Amino acid sequence: RRRLQGNSAEKSPIAGSDPLDQVLASADACPKCHGVGWLRHEVPLDHPDFGQAFPCDCTVAEALANRERHYRVYCELPEKLLRKTFATLDPRPELLPKEQEALAQVIETARSFARGRADFKWLVLAGAYGWGKTHMAVAILNERMVDSVFGPPGKYANWPELLNDLRDGFQDDTYGDRLERYRKAPLLLLDDVGMQSQKRNEGISWASEQLYLLLNYRAVNEMETIVTTNVRAEDLDPRVADRLLDNRTGLCRVISLTIPSYRSGRTW
Repeated sequence: RRRLQGNSAEKSPIAGSDPLDQVLASADACPKCHGVGWLRHEVPLDHPDFGQAFPCDCTVAEALANRERHYRVYCELPEKLLRKTFATLDPRPELLPKEQEALAQVIETARSFARGRADFKWLVLAGAYGWGKTHMAVAILNERMVDSVFGPPGKYANWPELLNDLRDGFQDDTYGDRLERYRKAPLLLLDDVGMQSQKRNEGISWASEQLYLLLNYRAVNEMETIVTTNVRAEDLDPRVADRLLDNRTGLCRVISLTIPSYRSGRTW
């Protein structure tokens, strides 16, 4: 257990503005254990808890804070996306009643997926830019970070940036390791899968090949996956589209929402 030296920012090795730091920095000020971190219950000699040490509330809080910090690093979410939760989703009151109802149904589906109650392993959010696909998908990852009882934590990957990461792997012979990092993530969010992965008249593009390698592995192993895209599934590489549109296995739920963009007002 980490011990803090004093209460000032100069003395504390972890003091800062991060709320997690503030939780950890308060551990030694705990009025219950006075910084020890463990407590013994005052019980009779013949009680099974006699002589046993139990974690103090501050120890539990520290463990939870450290877990969340670890998940943040693993998830690789950009800082601005850490604030994207179900609570901060725009309810879009300007939409027509039918559009509001459709959006509410999608939010409930995403929330069920986040909490491990969905009967499918893949969630594909498709449609034009600006209806909240990324926000909704990231809210799932943030929900898992707060409470892992719903399922394993997720890894975020912006698709164009992931492709650049894989290309860099050819320069230092780490392509295979980089690909495995995404293929084997317990929950993977592929954000903004777009034009790079569409089918080409001249053949299968390199980007499409990488997408197939990722999705095929995860389909075979039934690993939780979220995809956001502005491309219709049938316009993707046929092998990828086959995975996304296969209704026989019940693996994937594809949601194509045609509500207006909150930025441009355009629909798909």
